[in-house]
Amino acid sequence: MSCRICVRGGGAAGRRASLVVVPSDSAKAGSFGDAVSSAARAGVLGMVRSVARENAVVPMAVNAVCPGPTDTAMYRELADAQGLTGKVFSGMTRGIPARRLGTPEEVAATIHFLLSPGTAYITGQAISVSGGLTM
Repeated sequence: MSCRICVRGGGAAGRRASLVVVPSDSAKAGSFGDAVSSAARAGVLGMVRSVARENAVVPMAVNAVCPGPTDTAMYRELADAQGLTGKVFSGMTRGIPARRLGTPEEVAATIHFLLSPGTAYITGQAISVSGGLTM
């Protein structure tokens, strides 16, 4: 109900409204040792699809950007805290087809794209920004 109230005026005067939600790629692929968080994020994707379907006529586009492993200070701190430095951290990045972590700028560029003119017909999608880790 709160989503519907939030978007009701979004398409006023012929303008398109957009909403981009940023859960995580664990919403699509799961995450070892983090089942509750992955399940909650998967629920967010279900909400995105439902809200997109309910509000497409408004017009409102509702999408999700799902970042995979991204090189942020928080990611590095968590890796250090779990002892995932050196060889282990390097092995994790080798598991990503792009062989590197993403950048915050790449995630932001995807969000910017979805909010840009010309993307009104893209709705209800969950786009992974994961270097091919999740397809």
